[in-house]
Amino acid sequence: MKKKILIVNKSFELGGIQHALVNMLKALQLINNNIQIDLLIFNNDDVCKNQIPVDIKILKPSLLVKTMGMSFSRVLETKNIIQIIFKILSTAWSKVFGNSLPISIAFLFQKKLKVHYDYAVAYHHETNKKTMVSGFVRFILKKCDSDVKMGWIHSDFVATGLGTKQNRKIYSQLDKIICVSKATKTSFLSLFPELESKCDYCYNYLPVDEIRKKSLSESISFGCDEGVVFFSACRFVAEKGIERTIMAMLPLWKEGLKFKWYIAGNGIEYAKIEHLIHNYNIHDKVILLGYKENPYPYMKAADWFLLSSYHETFSMVAAESMIVGTPVLATDLPVVRELIDENSGYICHNSVEGIKDAIKDIVSQKKSIKVQLRENLVNSKGQFERIFQ
Repeated sequence: MKKKILIVNKSFELGGIQHALVNMLKALQLINNNIQIDLLIFNNDDVCKNQIPVDIKILKPSLLVKTMGMSFSRVLETKNIIQIIFKILSTAWSKVFGNSLPISIAFLFQKKLKVHYDYAVAYHHETNKKTMVSGFVRFILKKCDSDVKMGWIHSDFVATGLGTKQNRKIYSQLDKIICVSKATKTSFLSLFPELESKCDYCYNYLPVDEIRKKSLSESISFGCDEGVVFFSACRFVAEKGIERTIMAMLPLWKEGLKFKWYIAGNGIEYAKIEHLIHNYNIHDKVILLGYKENPYPYMKAADWFLLSSYHETFSMVAAESMIVGTPVLATDLPVVRELIDENSGYICHNSVEGIKDAIKDIVSQKKSIKVQLRENLVNSKGQFERIFQ
């Protein structure tokens, strides 16, 4: 008899959670071919949809539930008057009174799923009660039947201010809570220590052979006159630290150090970073590549991968960089010390000054590291066997 798993997530838009989900689906199929996986994605129209294995069923949510997974700008693009009115009213209400009532209203128009599942997984965490992009855990609690209900944690609840009474009440109803790293688990339990018996961790699955193959699919040459080449792949959002990293680099270029920074990705701060580059006239030093479906050839060709985030739960791109043999320069975060050591990268203080000093040291000393992968990254598939027993 097939084991049935339901996974609920926000959207198929570009981002770390969606990337991790695609990889987890591959891992689940590798460890057990006798499973049926159903996906219910609130907003199921985005780019990553074509990466989902063809034998996985994608369930369609109700119109209002779909709206919950969409940004305001995406809702406006639909020109659907029902979605637009619901988004405006629910967002306004949530900012004042919290999102419980709007989410409950949206769920009224969502039929309960007919299939009984062995596992129901909320793969996206609950967010701040004042935002309407939420409700993923509440969906599996109210709109499906399963033997085990579990929530996946991809966020540092301390850094993002998610240690609320509402989230305590919601997560206490789950059977299992899975964090994507030891550091994420520690952060979560510092807020909700009473949930320790339900809490575990599982690193994101990394398809090592596939990543290495993709890194060889295209030959990228940055040119021998560019000095040290740093590369990043990330969403353009404030927590990734792109702006502060540019500010750290500016005095080093004035000193005459020779290096460039290539960045692949997009996001809400893309235009802001473009404007910053224009203002400082550094188009030839910070090069924006836009979204790259396959960033691995760039990652492999670079001298260093640069992770400049203010906070992270599990940096898949840093781990992927090590897989293709490129060392990582990363800001000092608890999870970074789970991923990186002296055999795979360079950890610097989590500040503008720390980033500046590290880049100066790497460029001036022409530092190079032959990357040795940590065993816990390569064998992450086995953790899923333990969780989905």
